[in-house]
Amino acid sequence: MGWVILKAGYLCNNRCRFCHCEDLRGVPSLPGPALRRTLQAARARGFQGVWLSGGEPALRKDLLSLAQLCRDLGLGLGLITNGRMLAYPDLLQGLLAAGLDRLHVSLHGPAPIHDALVRVPGAFAQTAAALALLEGRAVDTTINTVVCNLNLSALEDLARSPVLAPHRWKLSVVEPRGAAASEPAALVPHPEAAAAAIQAALDVALGAGHPRALLAWDGLPLCTMLAAADLFRPLPGFGITAMVEADECDFHQVDYLNACRQPACRGCTINECLGWWRGAWALHPQFQPRPQGQPRPASPTPDERAGP
Repeated sequence: MGWVILKAGYLCNNRCRFCHCEDLRGVPSLPGPALRRTLQAARARGFQGVWLSGGEPALRKDLLSLAQLCRDLGLGLGLITNGRMLAYPDLLQGLLAAGLDRLHVSLHGPAPIHDALVRVPGAFAQTAAALALLEGRAVDTTINTVVCNLNLSALEDLARSPVLAPHRWKLSVVEPRGAAASEPAALVPHPEAAAAAIQAALDVALGAGHPRALLAWDGLPLCTMLAAADLFRPLPGFGITAMVEADECDFHQVDYLNACRQPACRGCTINECLGWWRGAWALHPQFQPRPQGQPRPASPTPDERAGP
């Protein structure tokens, strides 16, 4: 049945400007006994593994015991994390001993950009230290970069950073949700600008020897990223089929109902395209998707470059 994301709570030691669960920080963390029951239910439902997420799951004091329970249940274990707590060798070693084998680690630019976006001085250094400790470990690690207006110009610099190798790198365009919903015009980029910046960063990474199979992106209409359509990888591409929020008691199928297509998308033959985020279309009304097979200009029009 694939993997399930379990939101263990929404407390976090970062305050990302685009945090999608900013408005959920007041929701109590899932108590240990309840989370253990959910892990047991995941095993009974036939899931292969769980991703513990949040907020920041590595802040939980019972994290090691939860990891050990996953091992005892025969569940694979992944963490969706900002990585800072994993810079502590004892915690990381304990998790590895308990069977941690997958990580999604957030890193949004070179040090000054990243620290400004997560609003914690020194956050980049901690995350980079954790990634260094993972070198040579048998952990499938993805570095996830949320792409927004504030880091578009820094993506190529991040692509050159040694912290990326040998990990997978995924670039995900910000959704106007949570904290980002309070300043969407400042954060949500024009899709053509985002696509150009992502494509340029991917090209730099490839030029630096990063394997194409370890590059990915999502959060844009596929018609803007045709040259990298093979790298489109939403959650199901990581084997994730279900999710449980911290205030829920049941498993829900992963969906992208927060994304949609536009009337101009009708007739497009790119069936796997999810469209774009609801709420983002209105921020850039001059952008028109171009269904596959229709003529496409070599560069954005002046109106498209200018943005809203």
